[in-house]
Amino acid sequence: MRKQELIDTLAYAHDLAYEVEVAENKIPKYEKRAKLWRIIGTSILWFVGSFFVTIVIALMLLPSQTNYDTFFSIYENFYIFYLSFLIPFGYKMFLRHNARKNLRIIVPIYKDNLNSLNAIHSIPDNFKYSGDLYTLHSYLTMGRTDTLKESINLLIKEAREDKFHRETISKLNEVQRENERISSKLDRLD
Repeated sequence: MRKQELIDTLAYAHDLAYEVEVAENKIPKYEKRAKLWRIIGTSILWFVGSFFVTIVIALMLLPSQTNYDTFFSIYENFYIFYLSFLIPFGYKMFLRHNARKNLRIIVPIYKDNLNSLNAIHSIPDNFKYSGDLYTLHSYLTMGRTDTLKESINLLIKEAREDKFHRETISKLNEVQRENERISSKLDRLD
């Protein structure tokens, strides 16, 4: 494969991988919103919670009023509490409708993008993530490498070096904390 064809393939694969990763993050959120039991449960919690809020408000107003009938008249007009159920229920049903609509749109696109990404056989499966593809693409466009094999080897080498660097920094931080602990003990002995 020529270098320019490889660069174009990596750019296309990066776009596909990015779309797949975005969809993988959105799909669980939409599936969670689309569940009916969650909507009903939330609405019931709002409904029950409104009773407690009403009691608190009525008790705050009670000392200033001489007529105790107003406290009980709130509960006699039970239809007021229907709104505390219907408003969240209607809103959640609206969100559920939108979530189901988005799922119908996103899932087929996600599957198509995933199939297209898997159809690119020139790139190993271990490197079909948007971050890796972007890095491989940048190695080729900046001229650091000329082939995919060189790019992958450089990516692996830099990943190892980065891991080693993080481990070394972590060990140095541990030594620094131990050194501070020992010096504070020595200071207390003096």
